[in-house]
Amino acid sequence: DFKGKDILLKSNSSALDTIINGVVYFLNRESRDAVLDGFTIKGEGILCDKSSPTIKNSIFRENVGVYQGEFGGIISCESDIAEISASPLIKNNLFINNTLPGWWPLPGGAIACFGNASPEIVNNLMVRNHAAHPDSPLVGAITSYYYCPIKDPPMPCGIPNPKIINNTIAFNEHTNGLLYLYPTGAEGSFLEASPAMMVGVRNNIITDNNGYGLSGYFDGSTIGYNDVWNNSLGNYDIPSGDQTGINGNISFKPYFMSIAPDDFHLNYNSPGIDAGAPPDDYSLEPLPNGSRINQGNYGNSPQATKTYACG
Repeated sequence: DFKGKDILLKSNSSALDTIINGVVYFLNRESRDAVLDGFTIKGEGILCDKSSPTIKNSIFRENVGVYQGEFGGIISCESDIAEISASPLIKNNLFINNTLPGWWPLPGGAIACFGNASPEIVNNLMVRNHAAHPDSPLVGAITSYYYCPIKDPPMPCGIPNPKIINNTIAFNEHTNGLLYLYPTGAEGSFLEASPAMMVGVRNNIITDNNGYGLSGYFDGSTIGYNDVWNNSLGNYDIPSGDQTGINGNISFKPYFMSIAPDDFHLNYNSPGIDAGAPPDDYSLEPLPNGSRINQGNYGNSPQATKTYACG
């Protein structure tokens, strides 16, 4: 439990060698200066309530999730008060072989955001996770569930604005890639804005998941430069329909180096090379880099695949 302290907790060794069993808590409005860096988290996961820590360079393996009421995720973050957001930075982590919460009527996922939670989810690899309840449609590798409980006296909830950028989401069982929901019954009031406009999805590779690629109330205008391919129920289950060929989105086999040993670097013939959003920073990619960011979790990193010209 960080107990409201904005401190750096960093492994002195590799994430493989430094293991935390159980739950890590951020419950007291910690900011992004509260940093968890370089651990393996096993058992349950991270609970983030009205807090905005930085969670990076870590491995989430063999977790069953943590719950806020009946909502749950391997990283579970929530806030329902406009003035207090839960906006963690979740960057450069591996989520593998986790059991993901989620059962009707309440959703869950590897990263599960509830209320006005607005995390920045960047450069994560999310592979081979599986739903705890295979028949549930409410599980995503990344799930955002916007709701605004009725309060007495009335209080605004704020509008969620998650950013989902340069992640690779692949080979997850009975799991959608990205899921964005909001309830339509008496659970809350939704007069503040149209929640479908608020989730930004860019430069991701979402492939071979045993579910939809993107499902729920995403707005097509916020989805750009992703490769969404070969998801078993379909690539897009959203109101604006299939986004392939629109706003830089493609649907091609991404060609990873080797999925058998979980090497999800892009192969040299991958369509994801130099296929990210043109304005985005690519300066950390090794030369030659085509002066454009790659798609997937290694985009704008020293591990990005180089640009190779044929002929």
